[in-house]
Amino acid sequence: MEGTYKKGWSKRSYRSYAHEAYEKNVVAYSCISSISKAVAGIPILIKLGDKELGPGDALYELIQRPNPTQSYKTFMRQAVMYRLISGNTYIHHTRVYTRRIMSMELLRPDRVRILTTGHNVPTAYQYNDNGQVNTYLIDPISLLSDILHIKESHPLDDLYGLSPISAAIMSIDQHNASAEWNKVLLENSARPPGVFTIKDRNDGAPPPTQSTLDDIRDRVNEKYAGYKNAGKIPVIGFDMEWKNMGMSPTDMDWLNGKNSSARDICLALGYPAFLLGLPEGATYNNITEAKLSLYEDTVVPLAESMYSEIAHYIRQQQNVDIEIVPDLDKVSALIPRREAARRNARDDLLAGVITTNEARAEGNYEPMDGGDEILVPAGKLPINFDLGDMTPPKYHDWLLREGFTKEQATEFTRIAYAQPSKE
Repeated sequence: MEGTYKKGWSKRSYRSYAHEAYEKNVVAYSCISSISKAVAGIPILIKLGDKELGPGDALYELIQRPNPTQSYKTFMRQAVMYRLISGNTYIHHTRVYTRRIMSMELLRPDRVRILTTGHNVPTAYQYNDNGQVNTYLIDPISLLSDILHIKESHPLDDLYGLSPISAAIMSIDQHNASAEWNKVLLENSARPPGVFTIKDRNDGAPPPTQSTLDDIRDRVNEKYAGYKNAGKIPVIGFDMEWKNMGMSPTDMDWLNGKNSSARDICLALGYPAFLLGLPEGATYNNITEAKLSLYEDTVVPLAESMYSEIAHYIRQQQNVDIEIVPDLDKVSALIPRREAARRNARDDLLAGVITTNEARAEGNYEPMDGGDEILVPAGKLPINFDLGDMTPPKYHDWLLREGFTKEQATEFTRIAYAQPSKE
């Protein structure tokens, strides 16, 4: 999992990503933390065949409490955090002799090593926990193991996933360097460092000794360096001048560079920069649109991927038809999408394109009797309705019995028999 790196840039490893991005960089931390919390906060439905599981069912209790120290939300948040930082999530499970899974624990990615044959075929997972090494074999036929490995796609590695931080690490380094550089400026009265030089007086006086220069340097650093001494006027007993040795903030375009790095970090992690208040982050009209984009493009696909992998693993291990699906109707950030879908369903119903039950299904309503007919827009009558030998008065009376008002029945009768309007 270690990678090559150039001098001055962070090392490409899990520990480096965790330190430089998650621990040290406020933008990367905010993106990873927000995404992992959002995924863990999506309500889930646990189904066994056609049955929805609830409290008291063993599989329901396992998922809601994967291990004694973590709830589902805590477990899922950490699992997503590992995946976003390292590109890999490892879940170890313990079983009883009946093959029933009793608990699931997360393994730190940098402690896991995949053992292979000479043909790069994985044979086992090796976990090194502070010197205690545990090996979990992989079945050569079913490829099952006591470890579930969930990973991001990697174009150059068959074993490990690609960390999203890998694509953003240079921008993270630049953003961190900008913050450190700004701190140094504040400590030095917001002025770049420079050097005092002694002018040549041409009067034959001997130059100051090195001891004298060292004493001057120590006094200047003690009395005038740092943000606490900003504004103090230095008094030096030699004819000296100050030469600037660094570039000004304007020369370095510090603020624009920092914002550009922050946007790149957000881009790599799939987090709308607009939500962090960054200028030119995106052309969203409001926060609601930005949150909707976050959920549709990042959170929901990531959640569905995690649910799918965990459910598939349990199905293989216990031979049960389990399914874990997100209950998106309870996610407030997706309300605009649901409302738009329901409006489209109502429009299609009024246009005679779909049936009443199809429109009700879009709104998560139960089907109704007689709702499987397509209705024409004019009178909401079945499209295959045959008037036969029914006379206009009988047709009018039939509409009244069906619940239409007198005005509606009169108008629909006129339309059905192509009678001219009295108006």
